[in-house]
Amino acid sequence: MARRLFFYGTLRDAETRDIVLGPYRDAVTVREAVLPDHAVRAVKGEDYPVILREAGAEATGIVLDGLPEEAVARLNFFEDEFDYELVEAEARTDAGPMPVELFYVRGAHLKTDGAWDFGAWQATQQRAFAEAAVELMDLYGQVPPEQVDKIWPGIRFRAYARARAHAETDVVKLRSKLTRDDVQMEPVERPYVDYYAVEFHKVTHPTFSGKTMGPLDRAIFCTGDAVCLLPYDPKSDTVLMLEQFRVGALARGAKVPWTIETVAGRIDTIESAEETARREAREEAGLEIGRVVQLPSHYTSPGTLAEKMTCFIGEADLSGGGGLHGAEEEDEDIRTLILTVEEAKAAWESGEIENGPLLLNLLYLFMHHDRLRAEWG
Repeated sequence: MARRLFFYGTLRDAETRDIVLGPYRDAVTVREAVLPDHAVRAVKGEDYPVILREAGAEATGIVLDGLPEEAVARLNFFEDEFDYELVEAEARTDAGPMPVELFYVRGAHLKTDGAWDFGAWQATQQRAFAEAAVELMDLYGQVPPEQVDKIWPGIRFRAYARARAHAETDVVKLRSKLTRDDVQMEPVERPYVDYYAVEFHKVTHPTFSGKTMGPLDRAIFCTGDAVCLLPYDPKSDTVLMLEQFRVGALARGAKVPWTIETVAGRIDTIESAEETARREAREEAGLEIGRVVQLPSHYTSPGTLAEKMTCFIGEADLSGGGGLHGAEEEDEDIRTLILTVEEAKAAWESGEIENGPLLLNLLYLFMHHDRLRAEWG
């Protein structure tokens, strides 16, 4: 039996809805609708809303009519990540009142943050949300719904990275005129998906001599975008660094898999790079950052890693810094070090610092040291 569902949030967006419905996207009728005595509220810190009962309010949305059971199963798989369940209600449409089902959040664990603006969401977050829907629905029928909670954060990190790439304006002065449109791509395979993912790409692309190269098989490790920040105190002319255990160094065979690094982390979904850097400074070093200087963003290892890094130098008061830090829920164990700029130069030259973002941040600080100290001091 075909079913009728009311949608008030992200699935009002045609692109996102078509991704989730997949082969059933043309099997339904879509009509505008209103749900009386309900309000759509933004979820604090998230890119999706919830619907709440509120006397006298009206929730604007759409009704999908004629949904096959398998289409409802796909919708349940998508919405289960957001901890929703289907309940019955009655919507008002141009064809009169209609009994509908809609996804209600289970419990009261989500904090709301005012009215949800569908238009603003489409302008700022739709691209990333649609990207996340593509990766999630590619797993439909392969991953049990109960595992989606575990892999969803990584899906969103990667989706927002792709959305940022989509919005970027590339500087092309020295490079050839070849673009993404010149690359032939077969469907991407993801044999491993979790917080990180491994993707298999088969691509064919033109060469600089005008020939064609490929198809080429390439495996890519996908992480999402990241930031780093070097705290600098212009008054004491000191910088703060971190020491952490790193399994990558261990896997390579390093005798000392504890590395000296800078504040760093993944860009959260709805944060800017700078907001993430400031948050990571609080979490990893207990610091509030003042003025910042942003370095050019860069790919860390584009032959094998889908990650773009944005680095900052951040003004900080390091007089009370130091100690041990890190978020226990993220299994972080961080020791901080405060060095003078001269001591940092010695560490840079000795080779003890092996972390690329920290080397880059320090190099920028060494180059612009006098100016930054004068401006911030």
